[in-house]
Amino acid sequence: MPLKISSQLVQKLCNLSSWQIENDDAFIRALAWLYLQKPRHAQRIAQSLAPSSKAGLPGNPFWGAMNKLVYERIDLEERLTSTIETIRREAKRELDARVSHRDGLLFQHISWLAAAIQYPNSLKAPPHSRTADKGFDGLILDVDLKCLEISRLIMCEDKASTDPRPIVRKAVWDEFIAISSGIRDDEVLSSVTSLLSTMNGISEDQVEDILEAVCWQKVRQYRVALAVGKDREKKGEYKHLFKGFDKAHPSATDTTRYAEVMPMGDIRKFLEKVAVNVYAKLKEMKSHV
Repeated sequence: MPLKISSQLVQKLCNLSSWQIENDDAFIRALAWLYLQKPRHAQRIAQSLAPSSKAGLPGNPFWGAMNKLVYERIDLEERLTSTIETIRREAKRELDARVSHRDGLLFQHISWLAAAIQYPNSLKAPPHSRTADKGFDGLILDVDLKCLEISRLIMCEDKASTDPRPIVRKAVWDEFIAISSGIRDDEVLSSVTSLLSTMNGISEDQVEDILEAVCWQKVRQYRVALAVGKDREKKGEYKHLFKGFDKAHPSATDTTRYAEVMPMGDIRKFLEKVAVNVYAKLKEMKSHV
């Protein structure tokens, strides 16, 4: 199992889960497959199974996958060492933005892997293929095939900030409130339709029947996943980071508001190490293709 996940109920607030790496090799291999746009291979590793020996990899997908795990800094070197403080500061801000974009995408992949363990039988939208992609960070969909209806739709937000609480308070809660208001229903519809189309044995008409019957307010739930530094811990817990979840999603209960944390000693150093290891794994896999 790549990750060990433990959960506890925070009364009247959320279901709080914590992730930690259980098997380093499985963790890195699953992420490598996921970066290669092979979620089924990653899913099997998440279930402690061997991935299929067959993997269609036309063209050169390794280049794109590996490129997402690094960031350019050569073009900033001169400004980073400038004798002018304002130039150095601006270059440092640009470098930090590139690192955070790389880390944000990487954490989306880790969050997908955690979801693959938590919801093995659910449909899951794959992580974004580019750091600049817009839209929901993740979607988890459960469909009752007997009734041909959506039983649960979990909207996911993943954040790998070194200071997560302001982002949760100012951005994530506002995002959830906006989704609940219906102003992004067109995006929800597009994403759910794409997921439904991946189901085997479901006709186009049945997809439309499922969509026609759904009531978003009844099935929609929310999941927030945070990369957190150990310095954000309070009395051995991280529940304070999710204060206000009940107000951002008042129609849910503490069992259907999902809060996730992956504690790390230093977020940037930890994710840098993961990125280096996934890059090395992809390089090794490429040499055997």
